[in-house]
Amino acid sequence: MLEKVASFELDDQHDEVLFGDDEPGYHEPSDSTLSVHYYETAVLIFPYSTDTWRKPRNKNEQRIYEYISLHPRIVPFIGIDMEGSTVLRYQQNGDLWSFLISPTASEIPLSTRITWAIEIAQGIAHLHAKNVVWADAHFANVLVSDDFHMLLSDFDFSLLNPNFFHILKTSPPPVFACPIGYLGIQPTHIDIFGFAIMLFALLDYRFPFTEDLKPRLETQTMICNKHCKLKFDQLKDSELDKYFGKLLDDCFNVRIVTGDTLVQMLIEAHSKWYSETGQVSH
Repeated sequence: MLEKVASFELDDQHDEVLFGDDEPGYHEPSDSTLSVHYYETAVLIFPYSTDTWRKPRNKNEQRIYEYISLHPRIVPFIGIDMEGSTVLRYQQNGDLWSFLISPTASEIPLSTRITWAIEIAQGIAHLHAKNVVWADAHFANVLVSDDFHMLLSDFDFSLLNPNFFHILKTSPPPVFACPIGYLGIQPTHIDIFGFAIMLFALLDYRFPFTEDLKPRLETQTMICNKHCKLKFDQLKDSELDKYFGKLLDDCFNVRIVTGDTLVQMLIEAHSKWYSETGQVSH
């Protein structure tokens, strides 16, 4: 669990180990917006007054944070304390999954949710530009900043310069899991698939093949099985499908494999949607 940080000193010791010793365990989402977590090593949100938090040591994650920081779409990395823990900037709004299932989530305008999707894509594009594969793209690893922007976090399993045939070690919630049949493709595709699930949910306010954003584990497993058979759901809103359906299909079928292309196509879809519907982003 994360703890408050009263003070810390930077540690110059680094390690070349690709993966840390942490073995996260999956947790189903709950309605709480203050203490929800999906992985034992994920950022836990509690209402303390300090603005810094620390995670248990994970050498790979620390190396990734040092390599990709600072960026407006990445949770701010402060440093490494004397115990070797990772020190991050505290985000009082918690993770995006908790935020979206909170009682007030239905008040979030569609235009804002699309903007959030663009911001997540921008974070992924930054990682890919650095030759980093997030490898754990899902709502619980996206934090909502104090001013309601999206921040990517949790890089325990992220990879730097992986080869095309790297066997990914990630175990995201099943609804976000990329079909294992996509082998021999640029490994960044796993981030694009996870993003596609997030975009679908932000647009339709439900996960594929479900009616809400709180599917039980057995339901998520069912969704994962459909995806492994390359069966993908469509947006219920035909108007949204008109503007974003092809983009989703390209992501699900990994015709898009890198963040820069993703951002470009998403912005184009958003611009067309905005110009033809008169919707306003917030």
